[in-house]
Amino acid sequence: MDSKSGVQATFSNDDAFPGLNIQFSLEPYFLSLRSAFGTSHSSTTSRLNGLISVKIIDRLDGRVIFTGVGECGLPPKKPDVYLADFDDVATYCRDFVAHFPLTSTTEGVKYDPFVALAPRWFASLRSNDLTSQNALTQSIVRWLFFALDSAPLNQHKWSRVPRNGIEMALLDLWGQVTQTPLYKLIGVDNVPKPSFYTVGLDELPQMIESAHFGLKHTPYLKIKLNKDVDRCVAALKALKEVMINSGKPDWKFCIDANADWTPDVSIKYLDAVIREMKEHVYMLEQPFPVKIPSEDRSAWCQVKEAYLKEGIAVFADESVATVDDIDSLKELVSGVNIKLDKTGGIRGALKALSKASDEKLAVWIGIMVSSRVSTTAAAAILPLSQFGG
Repeated sequence: MDSKSGVQATFSNDDAFPGLNIQFSLEPYFLSLRSAFGTSHSSTTSRLNGLISVKIIDRLDGRVIFTGVGECGLPPKKPDVYLADFDDVATYCRDFVAHFPLTSTTEGVKYDPFVALAPRWFASLRSNDLTSQNALTQSIVRWLFFALDSAPLNQHKWSRVPRNGIEMALLDLWGQVTQTPLYKLIGVDNVPKPSFYTVGLDELPQMIESAHFGLKHTPYLKIKLNKDVDRCVAALKALKEVMINSGKPDWKFCIDANADWTPDVSIKYLDAVIREMKEHVYMLEQPFPVKIPSEDRSAWCQVKEAYLKEGIAVFADESVATVDDIDSLKELVSGVNIKLDKTGGIRGALKALSKASDEKLAVWIGIMVSSRVSTTAAAAILPLSQFGG
């Protein structure tokens, strides 16, 4: 296990929240994976994520009144895609806890962290009713959001990862205070959507074993492939047999290239195996590089059209982080993969969802390798997707 130091801080302010302490912590969160998570660019059997908690404590007896928890999913760093590791998260958190006491109490307790969103989102939290139940505690959460949104390190793209973890903890805290599940806080209807299990790129026996495990939970599998067409076509054909023998007639594959293919490789896959199983191919994710040279855009548009002709949508993942990335991708894809660690949290995800809808792009909700903390937060907005996640 990689040994890392976390961040702990305790705040008190008798003028703003008499008799209460706010305790903030970041701890290393080690995940041991049941099988290798292999992609075209890395393979891991463990992850070191960040676990963030924010507690409201009765100073007199030390009783924890409310606790909010968030998680930072931390895949191996990759330029222009995965920008933060645990040390970066710790750097941000140290800066955040230094910044919070310096922010204005007057502004903080009245702060509306949802003002940039459409009015339908978080409608129940918009009013700052100081006579409501647990009004003092809710004012503390507003103040923490004020500090988060004004933190000096927010100018850096990598800060979106720790910002997501802190926002997740604050929304969880707000949900505890109001006794409201996150999806209801946001204003999302609880509509079931397809949920996929990921089969990482590995030796074929291990991929088959992983598929069998996934099929215990869902008929939908995401398959990681690279540009080795012969190897991966053999894997797809073997996994197809696993699916057929599973007795689940509605099985589907999502094929994830993780930015490793070329236009020629994409067409080779289509001709070699994908076309023959097109009724069971849900979508193709990120065949193109993260940043597409202008001279290659026409070829990738042709790939999109070739797959659409077979009824298969092409989605962007690594190429889209925030709402600002969508315009440049809309001619290349039919949809986008939105992840909280990329957008900086649920608020950023809602902005991206709105933009995708405006551009007539479908949405898939993705997650990093993480625990139920992150998956629960992502599940709160899953009903807003067209393709599940």
